[in-house]
Amino acid sequence: MTEADNDVQLVADFVRRLRRIALHPLALDDSGRPGTPLPGNYLRMLMTAGGTAKVGPDHLAEIRSPLPDEVQFESLATRVRTFTIKSDRLYWPKVLDALDRRTGLEDQTVRSWSEQLRQAWMKATERNTPQEHAYRLGYQVADDGEGVRRHFTDIGVAYACLYQDVARGDAASTGCFDITERYKAAVGVFSHMAVVAIETLHYLNDLVALGVLELPVGTFIDPVVVKDREYVKQAYWFDTEVGADLSVLDSEVPAQLRPALELAKRLMANRDDSKQQGDTATVGNPSRAPLLVPGASKD
Repeated sequence: MTEADNDVQLVADFVRRLRRIALHPLALDDSGRPGTPLPGNYLRMLMTAGGTAKVGPDHLAEIRSPLPDEVQFESLATRVRTFTIKSDRLYWPKVLDALDRRTGLEDQTVRSWSEQLRQAWMKATERNTPQEHAYRLGYQVADDGEGVRRHFTDIGVAYACLYQDVARGDAASTGCFDITERYKAAVGVFSHMAVVAIETLHYLNDLVALGVLELPVGTFIDPVVVKDREYVKQAYWFDTEVGADLSVLDSEVPAQLRPALELAKRLMANRDDSKQQGDTATVGNPSRAPLLVPGASKD
């Protein structure tokens, strides 16, 4: 493949991953900020790490911040994580470099959009920074000024959640801040990444609509999420003795499915040679096995 072909394939795969984020249940939730709903409206609210504070007469405040379902949010964070890993082919700078090569950047507007997009991704994903995403937190053990003192940004605590509680099993590094504090920080940081991902998807769709970028047919419409609650496959079923010569089925298998039967024969021959199971399975009676040949319904 040429560099141009590789670039197009990379951007297309990037779009498919972006679509998996945009179709996540949390991204489809249009609650959140009042006013006109925007794509990922609920996530836009979460990324601000905001909340409400109720202050009592003694200045004791009760602060409340919304948190999404943990299992749902972990799946969202896992989907965006690939864009932050330098060794991953979908690491965002690699994809934007490929995108720039395909758009050419001769047009001043496209060049400006590209710069803004890079800034948005940098702001959303930068990890090794002394700056915070929305807030800082810290603690000191004992009140005499001599105890252990730790300070963190919400970004550091968010990545601690990702790599200590979700994607890996790294040793705890957040001291007195427990899993709830780590999760709260992760909600703000990774919601921000998801919002940038959704905005990038719309930007790429616009580039294609304007004729600035050409991607393979189906990039924006092929299925990228599983909605079925049951796996259903139609096939022709032939009941045979284990080890039987499948040539006896030649007259029964429709002509359009003969290539599949020939493949099944080769698979069974390889199984016999290597003593490993192929595409046949014993059901009920161990002396008999069904041969499944994929095909359309006869109806």
